[in-house]
Amino acid sequence: MQDGNTEFSGLGGALGDNLMALMCQARRGVVRCAALLLLYVSAAAAPQAAFAEVELRLMPGDSALDQQLSSYLADSQMVTDLVSLLSENFTFEQPLGIIVGSRSDTLGQPSYSRSDRSIRLPYAYLERAIRAQAELVAGSSPDQTVEQGESVKRAMDMVEYTLYHLLGHALIDDDSVDADEHAEAISTWLMLRAWSNGAAQWVEDVQAFADASQRLDGPLEDYWHAHALYRLREQTLLCWALGAGGNSIEPALRAVLDPAERRARCRKSWAMLDQQMRSLLDPVLKPDAQLRAAGHD
Repeated sequence: MQDGNTEFSGLGGALGDNLMALMCQARRGVVRCAALLLLYVSAAAAPQAAFAEVELRLMPGDSALDQQLSSYLADSQMVTDLVSLLSENFTFEQPLGIIVGSRSDTLGQPSYSRSDRSIRLPYAYLERAIRAQAELVAGSSPDQTVEQGESVKRAMDMVEYTLYHLLGHALIDDDSVDADEHAEAISTWLMLRAWSNGAAQWVEDVQAFADASQRLDGPLEDYWHAHALYRLREQTLLCWALGAGGNSIEPALRAVLDPAERRARCRKSWAMLDQQMRSLLDPVLKPDAQLRAAGHD
């Protein structure tokens, strides 16, 4: 990986295309990816596009690196997934803005702002996430290209965790750090309820973000430190994923002495969270919202 506004070595061309295609299919399935790509392209064609309860703004990149980062976000479909989730399930008095790009916003940090009711995801955050994950995976493979691909994949997991976390803040209209635990609970419930593979994907998202919080030194203003996900809270989120996703999630979690006890405890904890979130979000959920259905557990 190179410093400055240059392409990340080895991530262009076939490797970059294949990596992003695999990430898209793993997250939501190839049919949904194809449909959501059209949504992203249509939004990119206009400075601002409205989709029911959401106003999506895709800012032009300031550099070739920004354009590359924008393409990673587009190919992953996580932004359009979020737009689709909101439009299909929620009703708001004031539309929620989602602004992707622009390096001038909050010094390149992602944020939710109550003043204009907008989620901001600067390209600079994805760039820093890639570099952070590159530090974490360094030396894990003799093939540098493999390491670079893993860095991008884990960085995208961090970005998806961040987007859903910010949505949690938006749904309770509280942009303070004090509301982080509420945002974590809401974001976990949304991911686990909305997507058939949400539990498996959320495990990856949580672990990537938590690794950056727990293992990296660096300035406190880095988002993964300012909104750190430490071991105890990480285990709570992963327990909810296990409770919702069932035994298929267990191999991705740390081993315990009594896995049967953990499964039972996590199923109970997930059921409590599910009941709490349904009650909390009932005022803004549409009557026919998919999130009101029984779900995927």
